[in-house]
Amino acid sequence: MGLVKLHQVPFVHFCLITSLVWLHILLNFTYLVPSQQVTLGSSALKRKFFTMPPRFLVHLGAIGFCSMATEGAMFDWSGVYFKTIVKAPEAYVVLGYASFMVMMATGRFLGDTMIQRYGRKRWLQVSGLLVSTGMLVSVSFPLLVPATFGFMLVGIGVSGIVPMVYSVAGQSKTVAPGMALALVSGVSYFGFLLGPPAIGYISEVTNLQYSYALIGCLGLLITLLVARVKAIH
Repeated sequence: MGLVKLHQVPFVHFCLITSLVWLHILLNFTYLVPSQQVTLGSSALKRKFFTMPPRFLVHLGAIGFCSMATEGAMFDWSGVYFKTIVKAPEAYVVLGYASFMVMMATGRFLGDTMIQRYGRKRWLQVSGLLVSTGMLVSVSFPLLVPATFGFMLVGIGVSGIVPMVYSVAGQSKTVAPGMALALVSGVSYFGFLLGPPAIGYISEVTNLQYSYALIGCLGLLITLLVARVKAIH
């Protein structure tokens, strides 16, 4: 946004970002930890072009996918939802996005405390329920106060899901931690990319309330998937 205000073309913006990325790589390349080959018993795992990943990593990726799809929908469509569905005054259109972000940041700070108190598995299941409940409130009562409260619940819900999923993936005993994290994060970010366009398409066919109701279903799916992953404790 700063470069736009300076009347710079996108080419300058992209060149600047590319330069910063390469500078980051050059400064930190020497600090990368060399990967180690993971062994099963006495035999080393042979590298193949494609191997079917363990089921628990697929489930973790699906959980991350649902969470990131929710985040993407909130980032891109919360302002539109408050403007077109909630009919919020112009000054309060950003309230939904702001309340979501504030509670997501708060949830990140409180994440370790909640995990220690309730355990990672239970907190993940509760997080999925918070996402679905928040969306249900926002869709069922598209008014300023209930919708804001619902977005706050969604923010708390998604705050710890991806960090916890990545933490579990990094503790894999059958797949190298780097490979496990790459798989889970790749599937998760696919949800971040796919979620907003899917929300837009569904809202074109029906309306944004139905789109956000679908996000609520993703919260329930998170809770169900967590119950199937034995690696989560």
